[in-house]
Amino acid sequence: MTYHHKFATRQEARLAVFHYIESFYNRKRRHSALGYLTPCQ
Repeated sequence: MTYHHKFATRQEARLAVFHYIESFYNRKRRHSALGYLTPCQ
């Protein structure tokens, strides 16, 4: 994600990474505490 975009400021980059983690990564990643299911499952 960060390799395909040029950010004007460090804050803009931090927000983009935050939104990526919160909206995509955490919903798709399997969690051992959930029996290796995604949070959506």
